[in-house]
Amino acid sequence: KCALMAKQALTRPVNCRSEIPYVRELEEELLDRINRTGIGPGGLGGNTTALAVNINTYPTHIAGLPVAVNICCHVNRHAVRVPALRERTLTCDGEKDSDGKTYDSPF
Repeated sequence: KCALMAKQALTRPVNCRSEIPYVRELEEELLDRINRTGIGPGGLGGNTTALAVNINTYPTHIAGLPVAVNICCHVNRHAVRVPALRERTLTCDGEKDSDGKTYDSPF
């Protein structure tokens, strides 16, 4: 479950934050601290090291505390357009096609 949730967080749209207030604050704080390191894209220096920090939570026994981390370079986030299919836009709530029909997120 933990690894699947990490993958779900990785594929969440960059502009979507957690709905849980304390998790949203943690995402924003971590993103700010990461970008202040000055590492930059590819480790070459700069102001933007990360585009987003996405955290998903799930209830567990405190003794378990499973953690999984996925890191994805922004070049791996790309879209492929297939002309035979309707164009879809990924939103925080799932996908929306060009006719406005909404599809639930696959996660």
